[in-house]
Amino acid sequence: MTVLLGVSRKATINNIAPWVKICATGAVIIATGDIAVSSHLTVFFDTNKAGINTDEGTFTTSLPGVFACGSVVRSQKIAVRAVAQGKGAAMSASLYLSGKELQPPHKMFNSRFDKLLPIEVDEYLKESVPDNRLSPGKENLEGFTLEEARKEAARCLHCDCRKLDNCKLRIYSDEYNADRKKYLLGTRKTLSKHIQHDLVVYEPEKCIKCGLCVNIANQHKEQIGLTYAGRGFDVRITVPFGQTVKEALIVSAKECVEACPTGALAFK
Repeated sequence: MTVLLGVSRKATINNIAPWVKICATGAVIIATGDIAVSSHLTVFFDTNKAGINTDEGTFTTSLPGVFACGSVVRSQKIAVRAVAQGKGAAMSASLYLSGKELQPPHKMFNSRFDKLLPIEVDEYLKESVPDNRLSPGKENLEGFTLEEARKEAARCLHCDCRKLDNCKLRIYSDEYNADRKKYLLGTRKTLSKHIQHDLVVYEPEKCIKCGLCVNIANQHKEQIGLTYAGRGFDVRITVPFGQTVKEALIVSAKECVEACPTGALAFK
């Protein structure tokens, strides 16, 4: 049996203790969402200034069979991170109830960049709408209506990678235990987006200059196509004659996206 424990502001040690005792025959996941509300729980666990001490990756606490996630561990400003922790805690609770060894999930290789520069914000806003943040029209507990959800979702800047699961560079970097910090030199290149195409987004800074798209466009006899520009470390793949990606990839766009080993060329 697994119990998800949420504590109200009127919670006391007396009405929390019975739930914690369930861990003797089952599992308890503490996800109160508010450290202040959860202050009564500190008598049961090892804690720190941020909240309940947990093992990173498995979300186990000092009490066997009890797992904790979200703001009860550390204040979470981004809801999606709390949701991810909840998923991890649920997986650990499942393994615990099955009598299996608890192991943190494998974190695949990721390459991340720092905060966006002012000029880069404009690039990412190309895929967004200029509307301000939207709050639910009714009571917050009822959430967004379908139309409100669509409007709020349209504000997304699409800072994610569109080939997160099939980026060959990421897959091989993970397989060979690559350390992206080992070869960090100087400042990174400024990020840009080319979104003129109806189907394709081109992000040059994700390109590894493999030339597959250049060859494919040439095979399809694209009138404009793609080409190499520059030399040495400054070489890049671009659209010649100052044209756009939409004009460069008329018949070969889909094949170029499918061949691109990274997220440089991806479907919108």
